[in-house]
Amino acid sequence: MPGVLLCIICHNNSSQPAVAKNLSFVIVSRSGSGTFCRSQWELSEGHRELRDLSDGHGELSEGHGELREGHGELSEGHGELSEGHGELSEGHGELSEGHGELREGHGELSEGHGELRDLSEGHGELREGHGELRDGHGELSEGHGELRDLCDLSEGHGELREGHGELSEGHGELRELSGGHKVLYRGCSLHLLLVYL
Repeated sequence: MPGVLLCIICHNNSSQPAVAKNLSFVIVSRSGSGTFCRSQWELSEGHRELRDLSDGHGELSEGHGELREGHGELSEGHGELSEGHGELSEGHGELSEGHGELREGHGELSEGHGELRDLSEGHGELREGHGELRDGHGELSEGHGELRDLCDLSEGHGELREGHGELSEGHGELRELSGGHKVLYRGCSLHLLLVYL
């Protein structure tokens, strides 16, 4: 039968007795000999939970060294952080694309206020340029139909689309006045022509 000889060689360069961390193990067998040296061998044997953490949690041993050393309780005990809050990453997909600030604190806006969610789907013109109307002024796009009709003025009168809806709807005489000025221009030119003659 093959014999295995285990020799313990103590490296002691001083008069003090050898300590455990200065031990070297030499394993000699019939097939060959090898040296197994560990200066911190008590760390690898006494802290088995640390060694299991580095073996089982590959994702922690690659990038998060600080978690592998001291915060094992985060990776083992708090599974509810990675498993229980799936509803934030799965259910609110529509908020995770553009509105990070809504995904964090205002979940009640996407669940309880269906009229606000309809605003982001039906009123594309508000979703592109007027975030301030989508956040706080939902009543402007739903209750004030005259404001939504005012969006037809978005070609030339941006300043009328924001605050002066009464100019485009209630003051028809002002709109007719802009056509009447053409008559005044024609009359003035004719008057100047007569004076010139």
